[in-house]
Amino acid sequence: MILPVIKIHARLQAKILLYLLLLVTSASVFAGKEPLWEVGAGISGVTINDYIGSSRRSYYVFPIPYLVYNSKLLEVDRRGAHGKVFKSQKWRIEFSGNLGPPVKSKSNGVRQDMPDLDPIFEVGPSLYYLLSETREQQYTWSLRFPVRAVFSTNFKRIEQQGWVFAPYLNFHANNVGPGGGWEFGSSFGPVFGSERFNDYYYQVDPQFVLPDRRAYDARGGYNGARFAMALSKRFSKVWAGFYLRYDYIGGAINVDSPLVEQRYAFLLGGGISWIFGRSDTWVQVDD
Repeated sequence: MILPVIKIHARLQAKILLYLLLLVTSASVFAGKEPLWEVGAGISGVTINDYIGSSRRSYYVFPIPYLVYNSKLLEVDRRGAHGKVFKSQKWRIEFSGNLGPPVKSKSNGVRQDMPDLDPIFEVGPSLYYLLSETREQQYTWSLRFPVRAVFSTNFKRIEQQGWVFAPYLNFHANNVGPGGGWEFGSSFGPVFGSERFNDYYYQVDPQFVLPDRRAYDARGGYNGARFAMALSKRFSKVWAGFYLRYDYIGGAINVDSPLVEQRYAFLLGGGISWIFGRSDTWVQVDD
């Protein structure tokens, strides 16, 4: 599929995708009362592996807008834009997303002379089930079952790259910590990928074989375990947040790929935003 887009420099592509990645991951999901809308701007930083299993890391600092809008059907916040398709007391169907940065093979030792990897984005439905919550949703336990189609893009063309399934247990604590007002979230669960998705990162075709890089046929299946946690607080006119995601691929179906250098990867990000304007109307936001 060809898309009519403006040509974007590769370094800027990475910054755009990493900014969006921070939006998607900058919090496990937080609940409580928030203004109907808020606007602002700030600065963010993130460090991330090229891909899970790669030892090469990149570091980015970039400006970010701060946009929040809360309604019954649509929310736009630090996680990006997401909608609620269906909701009951215990169950909910939402949209889910994730992103991955581009990879320059000439800068990644084990991928020398292989094609560069375009950034990816994932999108699909997520089934939510509420396990338990305390009064006023101060502490909440839930299960999430996201199934996402994966696409790669060079901002001119989009190609389908399989799918991922990443169920997880989620915990959220609202209005906690010294002086109150802190939000904490954590999640843990396995990650599964289709063969096409795993081919994208871990396959070595015969034409790319080297003396120290054997051919490898990637398979679909278990891709490892993922733990994430987030901490944030909104002050009077400032929001600050931090995020950590850790992946462990010991026992994963493609851990023996010659493109896997280590059995772990982590993303660490944080940001601070100054809030210029907000609505006088406050609404209840579910986790």
